Amino acid sequence: MQVVPRPVRSLTVAVRFTGHRTEPRASASGLGSVHAFAGLVAAAVLSCLLLPSANAYVRAVTAGGAPLKRGDFENVKFVVNDQTKGGLANAEGQPVLTADSDPVAALRAAFDAWSRVSSANVRFAPLETTPATSGGDNVNLITFLDTPENRSVVGSALGVAASFFVSGGQDAGRILKTDIIFNPAIVSGGQHRSFSTNLAPGTYDLQSVATHEIGHALGASHSGLLGATMFQATAPESDYQRDLSSDDVAFLTEVYPGASANDLFGTLSGTISIAGGGPAPGALVAAIDPQTGVAVGGLTKADGTYSFRINAGRYQVYAEPLDGPVLPPNVAFADIVPNTSFQTTFFGGIAPALVEIAGGGTATADIAAAAGPSSLQIDRFGTGPAGRDGNFSIGSGASILPGGQAIDLLLEGAGLDASLTEDNIRLIGPGLTFRPGTLRVDTRSSIRPIRFTVDVAPRSKTVLGTVVIARGPDTVAYSGALVLIDSLPRFTAAGVASAANFLGGSVAPGEIVSIFGSGLGPAQGVSNAGFDPNTGALPVVLSGVRATFDGVAAPLFYVSAGQINLQVPYEVAGRPSTSVVLHYQNQASATVGVPVVAAKPAIFLIVNPDGSINRPGSPASVGDFVTIYATGQGAVSPAVPTGRPAPVAEPLARVADAASTFGNVAFGGMTPGAVGLLQINLQIPNPAPQGNVPLRITVNGVSSRAGTSIAVR
Repeated sequence: MQVVPRPVRSLTVAVRFTGHRTEPRASASGLGSVHAFAGLVAAAVLSCLLLPSANAYVRAVTAGGAPLKRGDFENVKFVVNDQTKGGLANAEGQPVLTADSDPVAALRAAFDAWSRVSSANVRFAPLETTPATSGGDNVNLITFLDTPENRSVVGSALGVAASFFVSGGQDAGRILKTDIIFNPAIVSGGQHRSFSTNLAPGTYDLQSVATHEIGHALGASHSGLLGATMFQATAPESDYQRDLSSDDVAFLTEVYPGASANDLFGTLSGTISIAGGGPAPGALVAAIDPQTGVAVGGLTKADGTYSFRINAGRYQVYAEPLDGPVLPPNVAFADIVPNTSFQTTFFGGIAPALVEIAGGGTATADIAAAAGPSSLQIDRFGTGPAGRDGNFSIGSGASILPGGQAIDLLLEGAGLDASLTEDNIRLIGPGLTFRPGTLRVDTRSSIRPIRFTVDVAPRSKTVLGTVVIARGPDTVAYSGALVLIDSLPRFTAAGVASAANFLGGSVAPGEIVSIFGSGLGPAQGVSNAGFDPNTGALPVVLSGVRATFDGVAAPLFYVSAGQINLQVPYEVAGRPSTSVVLHYQNQASATVGVPVVAAKPAIFLIVNPDGSINRPGSPASVGDFVTIYATGQGAVSPAVPTGRPAPVAEPLARVADAASTFGNVAFGGMTPGAVGLLQINLQIPNPAPQGNVPLRITVNGVSSRAGTSIAVR
């Protein structure tokens, strides 16, 4: 039982492959452990496909410079191979999709992420299944199948979007069809990895990768902002790329504008030049609104000019070279060789000026950058607990900063050492405060990164932030690397309550409870998909949520931002209290102590012999056997392992001293095949009073609370 709150003419056609590659970049930890970070870079490019050097959010173009765009954008129809199910294995018997994954639901959610952009006009038809193993003419196929052809196409990529488009003539750039192929044999960090839809340990989030590949299918290339969905990289157990960033939304609005586009978006343009040396081709231009966290980044043309659409707002604008982590090979160019030998420079200089952009308006920001490479370089970036040394993770991608907490940022690279002062560090983004007196070198690590504490204000939605290091004439930026998410999971002991009557303050072994709080899980609630066919138990990780009681993982029924339903592990039996910790997106809540009691019975509902729910309008008759479903029973005999279904044949799992204040108990024990669900079969006595009769049950010497009644006629 799951408990939930309740026609084409003859054309010259080219093929473009883009996608993620799982080429791990080493990460380091202050405690010596290694956190693999999988790089997602451009896959093989066929037919001389090149990327643009003109627009933001970067668009893909043909070899002749025509930007790619779908002609069917108002009703893009994809089909997925019908073998796409949880537990799908490759030719070696290794799981491509974890057994408890729901891949079709994840794909639908990925399409929805692009469809629900209100300022754009893109819609996807309902996803259907097909027995086809390869895409035909005008068929957009999604497949995970392990075939020699798919392995050859995908290589070491997590996924590849293979788009067929018109390469010349008046229709140049029009995408005719796209096949999305997911890697059936991912190897990262020297080991096989799978896709999952619940952030299972060591797996790649299918929805995030699918959302990225759908962006390619719409004509997007890789973003220059680390926290964007279209950035070239992702990491295992990471799902923030499920949601489009402002950079991704700007791309979609530019290419497929909706009715509100002109009201909400303006145009930013200008020229990036190198002082005394002409234009800066292939420069990354970033515009960030420090008050809202809206961030858009693009590239300059051969003549140093740029122009792109961007949300109305007030922006700090700067130009930076593609010298890492985004490098020229990540975004190849059609007509130029990028210049990477200049200083990151802000519009307005050392004290950046704000550029105001109005809906439907145009603003200009010309920047003259100093020539020559910077002596500063950010090679790796990460986070750790506030005010401590060691105990951190660091890599070459974005880092998550939950709102409402303090966290340490760590940066490693050339020139990042003890010579820096607090005045050399700038944070761009809403609600970010540098804590004075915290800048130091972390001496507990051999890489000796600089480290400082940042206080992050609570927030209600995810936005991006940027770190800038400036010393003398040298400046370096890590653009969009701070993914500012909702607050950490928060709850109290009072919020840990019986799922039957929502009375909190204590738990019983094996009880089904609801935990109420904030930031506990995904905004849209997710129920489990049933028992894991490999373990026979309910999942202990669901959509990135994990709960532990004294370190023992709790089986999960349902997770959402405000409520989690789970089974209390039987392992807490005999303890005066238990320490509860909730984890979401690799962020842990504070430890909350909750008293443990031997039993805490509470009734969910009463079911009549005909299957109807007992209530005043649907009473039971004298002599009927009704079924009471409850929880909080405590110990049972024989014992049932945590998270596993109760036996369906003798010996059934029974409770001690099952009794009732009304009627005769014929059975008291665990519902066969269910988890944590107490069942009491009760016969209505003869004679019996009519109407709503008060009812309490007793198990293991403990009675349920007053307030429940049974309807009798």
